[in-house]
Amino acid sequence: MVGIDEPRDALVSWLMEDDPRLHVLAIVGFGGLSKTTLARMVCESPMIKGADFQCSPLFIVSQTFNIRTLFQHMIRELIQRPQKAMAIAGGKHGHLTEENFKGIERWEVAVLAEKLRRYLQDKRYIMILDDIWTISAWESIRCALPENKKGSRVLVTTRNEDVAKTCCSHPQDWIYKIQRLSDATSRELFFKKIFGSADKLPTDEFEEVSNSILKKCGGLPLAIESIGSLLASKINRSKQEWQKVCDNLGSELESNPTLEGAKQVLTLSYDDLPYHLKACFLYLSIFPENYVIKRGPLVRRWIAEGFVSQRHGLSMEQVAESYFDEFVARSIVQPVRIDWNGKVRSCRVHDIMLEVIVSKSLEENFASFLWDNTSFLVSHDKIRRLSIYSSHKLVQTTSVSVSHVRSFTMSASVEEVPFFFPQLQLLRVLDMQGCSYLSISTLECICRFFQLKYLSLRNTKVCKLPRLLGNLKLLETLDIRATLVKKLPASAKNLSCMKHLLFGHKEQLTRTASVKYLKPCSGVEMSPGVVKNMAALQSLVHIVVKEQSLVL
Repeated sequence: MVGIDEPRDALVSWLMEDDPRLHVLAIVGFGGLSKTTLARMVCESPMIKGADFQCSPLFIVSQTFNIRTLFQHMIRELIQRPQKAMAIAGGKHGHLTEENFKGIERWEVAVLAEKLRRYLQDKRYIMILDDIWTISAWESIRCALPENKKGSRVLVTTRNEDVAKTCCSHPQDWIYKIQRLSDATSRELFFKKIFGSADKLPTDEFEEVSNSILKKCGGLPLAIESIGSLLASKINRSKQEWQKVCDNLGSELESNPTLEGAKQVLTLSYDDLPYHLKACFLYLSIFPENYVIKRGPLVRRWIAEGFVSQRHGLSMEQVAESYFDEFVARSIVQPVRIDWNGKVRSCRVHDIMLEVIVSKSLEENFASFLWDNTSFLVSHDKIRRLSIYSSHKLVQTTSVSVSHVRSFTMSASVEEVPFFFPQLQLLRVLDMQGCSYLSISTLECICRFFQLKYLSLRNTKVCKLPRLLGNLKLLETLDIRATLVKKLPASAKNLSCMKHLLFGHKEQLTRTASVKYLKPCSGVEMSPGVVKNMAALQSLVHIVVKEQSLVL
């Protein structure tokens, strides 16, 4: 990232002031100005890491946040996961800590807040609260952050100056207004995105068109990265090609950044995509704001939806992975976790980019949505893909037709399987990851979705799969990781199209998920000959093979 060293150093110096009082730093500015990147770099600086802070992960609040869900996540990240790691290192596998958090899904907000306060009370902590939209959101969170005279620090990012003023209501607090990039820094970022280095510059004939493009990007890093990545993807880097991109950019960002101006710039990312990538781009709309999208499940879903074209000499998975990598290269998605070898394992979509994708998705009747704090977002009578991240009351009162739905995603926050679930007869993709309310009748209903290719029951409390599971003869992915399932039914031998059979329970030993281990006794037993019938199998994690077993 360019142009960020100077503000980072200034903020680090301020945070390191010798003052035992709790300090709140609010980074405020328009969307796309790299507020989150700046906050992360501040907390990852050597001075902060070398101090005696208990460093916390970044907690995303967002426009549609739920205070109970946020507090539950904070408890898991701050308390539960580190305790598990310590217990595992000591050979206890975390059994003792599980009891302390039993039933956390049902704890009241006041109980969760008190648990956080008690944990933080005797610690010098530093915490990032990213993307706070309202004063009420800050006030809801503030009650869980103790003023313990330990020199703790809280960083918040927001687009709203009134929110920033409320967060920084004490004399020791500070509001930092992040600025647009200077002309020189904009050029550096722009050419770095296109050529891989700011030292590599185009010939003089590109000077005028480069200046015109940068002027239209208005010093907004998100816009510059997006257009720079777009131009980098061009095989023919001619002046005419650059001029064509420039002509398609509006001028709204030149004098003053506006949301519509930023969205117009980002819309070019969609318009410029080759045809085979456009459906995959729109598919990102089914995930809510700030959702961490994992590479493996996403590419398997693309394949199940039929978005991936066969290429000579490559498997469907390899082609789909190349699509994912192209989205990273074009800055359509932002990497979250990167392997030691540079492979992006998970990503996130910037909230302004997501607004563009959702808008396009509704415009083309690609997907429909039901999220917290929103009405049912649907643009046509025939719903093809449905994503629900909302309370059950909204779900149960909808009257839209779902008979044409091919993809259904239901989040853990939905407290009841919707009444229309049995009508989803044409489903190809079903993702119920994290749902706690899956009954036997719901699972039996799934066995009647004969077109199903992708099924995820990951991280649910399912303990037994229906005996008619084998009816799903087109199923290619079955993900039952982190469930209580111990054995596959005998009918699983009929799953001849199965490619990815995923079991087991991985425990993270570090917050960055860089060190994991498969939890003992989390494998799944299978009847003799089941795997043998799965001729297309590519991934198998992890089964229990007993002595003299004929499972293979």
